[in-house]
Amino acid sequence: MNVSNQSNLFLIRLSFLVRFLLTAIFIISAIGKLLDSHFTIQIIAQLFKLPLVISQIMVVLLIVLELIIAVIFWKKQIPKIFITVPFLLLMATLFSYWNDLNCGCFGSLPFLSQMSLGAHVLLLAGMFLGIMFLINSTKPEQESVKGSEHQQFYQTAKLINFTGYLALAMMLSAVFTLPFSAQDNNAHNSPTDYQMVDRFFVEKAISIDNMIIIDARPEFQYAMGHIPKSLNIPYNTAYLDSMLQRFALTKKLLILYCSDSRCNTADILAKRLQDSGCKKIAIYAGGWKDWSRY
Repeated sequence: MNVSNQSNLFLIRLSFLVRFLLTAIFIISAIGKLLDSHFTIQIIAQLFKLPLVISQIMVVLLIVLELIIAVIFWKKQIPKIFITVPFLLLMATLFSYWNDLNCGCFGSLPFLSQMSLGAHVLLLAGMFLGIMFLINSTKPEQESVKGSEHQQFYQTAKLINFTGYLALAMMLSAVFTLPFSAQDNNAHNSPTDYQMVDRFFVEKAISIDNMIIIDARPEFQYAMGHIPKSLNIPYNTAYLDSMLQRFALTKKLLILYCSDSRCNTADILAKRLQDSGCKKIAIYAGGWKDWSRY
């Protein structure tokens, strides 16, 4: 096998990995929006000051567009306009963080919905390099067909391969930071900062008027099962202020829970509630997993 054929083989394998990862990102993003469309619709409506009907249409179009993009990534020639996609996503992400809102990029999928701004930027930078790599990945093949000199062919292939490897490294690094991002979101308030309660306490709280049990999980998880009489306030809700007024949360003892002791969404919501004026907050660390055992 000569040098040009060997380089082309590496390029094909690297191209497959980049296409696979980019496709996975867009498909997972579409699935996240689909599973918790209500949350994404609320985020877009609040971000861009849109009616809910218009926001619903936008979410549907976004899901369809992401699936179409995922398919196009497998075409041999990637349209150059795709280079603008990471920039548009970056602008939307920065705009949402500027307004102190989750961008809604991955709906309420565990870990992904808690991705930090740094991880988002790293992921989008990797996506940009990956798309650049796919657009330029046919150059060595074209030079080989034209009979370019060996040295020129080798240098072109080497530069493009480097771009592809860097894109993979950045995208994977963003994914590997997710567990740490979740911890960072919870770093400002550990569970010990709030009163910790057990199942027995929660059972009594169900029938007490001045106590409210709050499920901090996403809406679709709440719909699959929750503690009786618990109120669903997703940790990343865009309408926390209206919930505070509607249920007079600042005047009552709030008992927050999520999936289990490893889940930190209750702590994230607790911090948001505390910043909004709620003084009496407790955490049921066992969460839905502990409750559903009995």
